[in-house]
Amino acid sequence: MLVLFALMMWGMSALWQSFPTESVAYGAFRANISAGLPEKSYQFYPNMRYRNRTITYTMESACTPKKQQDIAKALGMLEARTILQFKQGGNTSEITFTCADLRMLPGNQEHFVAGEGGPLDLVNTTRYVVILSGQVSLYRSEQCDTPVLALHETLHALGFDHSKNVQSIMYPVSECQQTLDSFIVQQINTVYREDPLPDLAIEKVTARAQGRMLSFDLNYTNEGLLDVQNVSLVVSADGKVVKVASLMSVPMGKRRAYGASNVLLPQGDSVLEFAITESNDAPELNLENNLATLTLSPQKTAP
Repeated sequence: MLVLFALMMWGMSALWQSFPTESVAYGAFRANISAGLPEKSYQFYPNMRYRNRTITYTMESACTPKKQQDIAKALGMLEARTILQFKQGGNTSEITFTCADLRMLPGNQEHFVAGEGGPLDLVNTTRYVVILSGQVSLYRSEQCDTPVLALHETLHALGFDHSKNVQSIMYPVSECQQTLDSFIVQQINTVYREDPLPDLAIEKVTARAQGRMLSFDLNYTNEGLLDVQNVSLVVSADGKVVKVASLMSVPMGKRRAYGASNVLLPQGDSVLEFAITESNDAPELNLENNLATLTLSPQKTAP
């Protein structure tokens, strides 16, 4: 009887300790979305790039042999000075070179950010502004020995804005003596330094507990250059795993939300850790932004 009574008392004590009593709040986690972005950029938006360092292109048959030669020379100059490579492709090429005057066609005014070349389709992943496709129009004839026009418009398609440097190839008014300056070369080599990989990141977490029962809301995103199909979330309290969940896939640049309630916490004031990963342990651009740590807020009482 004494043993039975002791077991009953222990069970009641454990039940009482897990029964919701005091309501407590945790300090919210918010990611620094500007981390990793350059302080100064020569592009329309910071960190504009195509997914891969090898960029596919196509030239319309209407382009004369001279203009095709200018395009090839311009791409060769970029390959010689940067880590980029260019490869001729088919209908799915990323950059299309045309020799028609696209400025006069209805609906094209919004496509070109500057000049007669520019990005067409963009995806903002926060870490990058990914260019899915670009277009260059070379309807004007080249007057220089070097392919100044083709290089200028190709750089627009790579996301580069006009420069205030008169000697730069990106000065608004083209002159034969202008060159591919080192600032542009450095920017290209920096933005294409990383391999095309995904990058899961936790953007925001809020959590609250009623007694030992935890509820939380989490926002996550894919800031990388590839889609993520299988996502896992592990929630730990004081180093002990309290919940594991499979989350929705995340295409490049997309954001998702997930929430849970009635997650049993261990006794004591818990430090919460949220870890989000690709289920198959595929490599990512950055693993530091996969973690979020929450501690009890100073007031400890939730509204």
